[in-house]
Order: sequence, then C-alpha cells, then structure tokens
Amino acid sequence: MILIETSNCENKLEARKREREFIESQNGILNMIKRPYATEEERKDKVREWNENNKEHRNELLRSINQRLRKQHPERFKEYDKKKWKNIRREYRQSKNK
Repeated sequence: MILIETSNCENKLEARKREREFIESQNGILNMIKRPYATEEERKDKVREWNENNKEHRNELLRSINQRLRKQHPERFKEYDKKKWKNIRREYRQSKNK
C-alpha cells in the first residue's frame, strides 16, 4: 500500500469516508477492483446481482449440498419429508374440491 495523502480525521468513520471519496474520484487510476467499505445496501445489491447472474450454478450447488446432507443424515429428513408430502396432499385436495 502506498500513502497517497495524509489527512486529519476525527474518527475512523470519517477516515473511511475520505478514503472512499478518493477512490471513487480516481476511478480508473487506482489498482482496485472493490471499494474499501461497502454499505449494507451495496453488499445486498451485489449478492442479489450475483444470484441473478448465476442461478443455474447456485441451484446446482444447493442440490448437491442437499443430496449430501440427505445421505449423511437420513433420519433428519424423514420427518421433513412426511410434513412436506402431507402439505402437498392437503393442497391437492383443496385445489381439487374448488
């Protein structure tokens, strides 16, 4: 890291704000891919964007994790599956009666 500027800040938050302002003003010049401190909203937006762009990959990962957990802990999933099918049957009967 190279010191670009010194400034007198009263607290850590003010220093972070100043650093972010400098990084954003020097957009193409600095060798940085990400911001030093992103807000919670920015983090959520980034996760949401990644999820939208990688739906297939994400679903594949979730399926493989689910399969692995079902093999490792079949007793935990027995009760879950019973409740799931019970709800499916109930919904089917309700839709059939309408």
